[in-house]
Amino acid sequence: MKSDKNFTDHSYLINEKGITFVYKYLLLAIVLFIFLLLFTKLLFNSDNSIFYFFEFKISLYYLLPFIICLYSVLYSFYRILFVISKRFIKNIEIDRKLKITLISGKEILLEDFKIIEDQNKIKYINRDQLGGRVYKKYDYQYIGIKDKEMIYLLPYKKEFKDITIKLLESVSH
Repeated sequence: MKSDKNFTDHSYLINEKGITFVYKYLLLAIVLFIFLLLFTKLLFNSDNSIFYFFEFKISLYYLLPFIICLYSVLYSFYRILFVISKRFIKNIEIDRKLKITLISGKEILLEDFKIIEDQNKIKYINRDQLGGRVYKKYDYQYIGIKDKEMIYLLPYKKEFKDITIKLLESVSH
């Protein structure tokens, strides 16, 4: 990524575990998609518990795994495309303004923003396909950066929490 002359890169403050979580989630979605392809083939080509639906031979034996896999794939890609990629910050640069780079690669220049230190006020919880918490003891910490209506999530390293907050306060208005 190119950096402007005036901006100073502060990517060392970001917890890589938070970023790695997104890539692991994407890998899981790809694996689930491969299973979906496999179950689709088995659903229409198996001879176990067959019923006919408009000239299609469908196996009831593979119907439930197919539905579960389809739901998981759709939910995973929804989370990646419409929730995580629009909220997770993977890089920050600071001058008189804050320039953030999201997981999707989009760069946003923030002039007036609010810092939310308490994670409970952000109302963003990592959830899996069935509504359970993704992380229990391995959960990473993040700071919310609110700009107008969107709250961006900045996963920070625990040892740099105070430095990160002071740095963000120095540019917030």
